[in-house]
Amino acid sequence: MEKAKIIVEERKNLLTSKKDRETFFDALLNPSKPNEKLKAAAKRYKQA
Repeated sequence: MEKAKIIVEERKNLLTSKKDRETFFDALLNPSKPNEKLKAAAKRYKQA
């Protein structure tokens, strides 16, 4: 959580509205699972 606090401090001006903050923290605390395109890209990257 310390890293999250640092990110928030650095980006404080970007999180001006309540909706911005809610969206940011929701993504931070509830990350979505990688989709097939992201998995394929990671696989290609590891093979390079």
